[in-house]
Amino acid sequence: MGIRYDGVLRVRSQPGVESRTIARLTPDALDVGFTGRTTFLVSGLWYEVVVDGETGWASGSFLGRLGSTDDATEEAVALAGRPPQAASVHGLGRSVGSLFLPEGATPRVRVTDPGTIGATGVVTVDATIEGDSPIVGYRLVVRSVRLADDIGYVLTEVQRTVICQAGEPGRSCE
Repeated sequence: MGIRYDGVLRVRSQPGVESRTIARLTPDALDVGFTGRTTFLVSGLWYEVVVDGETGWASGSFLGRLGSTDDATEEAVALAGRPPQAASVHGLGRSVGSLFLPEGATPRVRVTDPGTIGATGVVTVDATIEGDSPIVGYRLVVRSVRLADDIGYVLTEVQRTVICQAGEPGRSCE
């Protein structure tokens, strides 16, 4: 969660950024298992995970479980006061992502899949916040069309998937 599309999350042999990297996860990695073990360092919460049969540790700032998905187009338009527009598809994705985060929170909105750009645009962004809430953010697939005067893109659809806090799968966040 929240890993840029051109980045990776390093799974380490021990908790902490100084430990040896044993695996790399892309933003769309889904085959991550949680052992239930955690440790808290100054840098934050670390989870013990299993990736490709190998056990290691990853920063909780970048881990989450995907929950339910809904169409959030009407809500995005209502929050913005009109269909959101931006000069670029990625800018529109980041702008729409910030609409769904609580005011006063320190948001992190990252493009996690660059999608397609042309007469229509599609981009995936993760909009997340730090905290102890079971819901830590949303993965948004933002669809748009190019404006007639070719100065940007306007929102046509938002599919929103809940990002649940990493850890025990039984913990509800829907």
